[in-house]
Amino acid sequence: MKPKKDNLGETYIRPYKKSELALLYNPYTTPRSAVQTMMRWVKTNKILWEKLIAIGFNTHRQTLFGCEVELIYRYIGKP
Repeated sequence: MKPKKDNLGETYIRPYKKSELALLYNPYTTPRSAVQTMMRWVKTNKILWEKLIAIGFNTHRQTLFGCEVELIYRYIGKP
């Protein structure tokens, strides 16, 4: 599934399931592997990880809120 874009070609910031967002970054792998890879990127980026924890990120939750997605886009880049 491709991310929705506005008229300027910008990707919408919206809530995503972890697997949905992870598959946008890693489309040629399984959902589980894609999530593991994305979470490894997130956890190794110290600034991103600290900011996510500060806003209440929960590693067990399967949904990413828009504010979490926005931080991931800012520090990892858009898919």
